[in-house]
Amino acid sequence: MECSHKCAETNSTFTVFVFLFRVPWLYRTIHQMHHQHHVPFALAAQDASSAELLSLLLLALSSAWVLGCHPLSETLFHFLNSWLAVEDHCGYNLPWALHKLLPYMGGAPYHQTHHQKHSTNFAPYFTHWDYLFGTYCKSALDFHSE
Repeated sequence: MECSHKCAETNSTFTVFVFLFRVPWLYRTIHQMHHQHHVPFALAAQDASSAELLSLLLLALSSAWVLGCHPLSETLFHFLNSWLAVEDHCGYNLPWALHKLLPYMGGAPYHQTHHQKHSTNFAPYFTHWDYLFGTYCKSALDFHSE
């Protein structure tokens, strides 16, 4: 389990996402296709360019290899990574969603704000990166609950 957490943290390294959004050529070439959906839905989680899907796969595999993960830990990581990607893009604030149990997780409302305002909420799962770099933006759901 420890290795799965390390893989997830390595996989969500903020630098990759800053480069994608701060370097216009990289954003247009690699990530813009994913943002054609302003209101995400579950299948949009994997709707990305071939270059982005390949780079994410290589990052996930190499981080598991560098950290020396057990194959079962690596399998758990890939399962959780896919689950969270679909959950973040489903467009629903599900009652059993992981972000309701763990306060540092973003969830669907957080990620939907990212699809509406492309300059905020870059980190895929862990919101502390956006807090640290000043790119965090409350979701519309957070505004309604205050």
